[in-house]
Amino acid sequence: MALFLLHIYDIIISMKNKLLLIILLSISILSFAEDSQLNLPIQKIKSAFIQNQYTSLESFLPKDRKIYFFIPQLNDKNGYFTSQQLHFILKNMEEVLKTKDFVFQENNSKNSNSNYSTLKAKWDVFKNDTLFSINLFFYLEKIDDQWKILEIKIS
Repeated sequence: MALFLLHIYDIIISMKNKLLLIILLSISILSFAEDSQLNLPIQKIKSAFIQNQYTSLESFLPKDRKIYFFIPQLNDKNGYFTSQQLHFILKNMEEVLKTKDFVFQENNSKNSNSNYSTLKAKWDVFKNDTLFSINLFFYLEKIDDQWKILEIKIS
């Protein structure tokens, strides 16, 4: 009888360990999915700045909220804009700016357990043959399960 009870106990412990392992793997997979979902806008931002194609960011701008844009060294239009208004600002930037380098800083907040993320980058850019070194700050928020850029400003 004691052997039978020990065998049952081993089965229960084994099932408990398997269940715990399944739960941990599920959490890990969900976290990876969240991080990879955030990686798309991060890569798109980097690509847009390196290639001087700032209008390519438009798919990450919310249609129903204003976006805060503040880079006074490079642009005389700063403040809160709709995505349609920001389109013309970004289009103008494509005509007058030339990126030398754009690098995200390592200490960016990519918190996959929340609905926001903050990103910092160093942007070296030419305007009229003058080189500017700018520290940029991006604030992203998850809206309707999509990451959207709500702020682009100097930090």
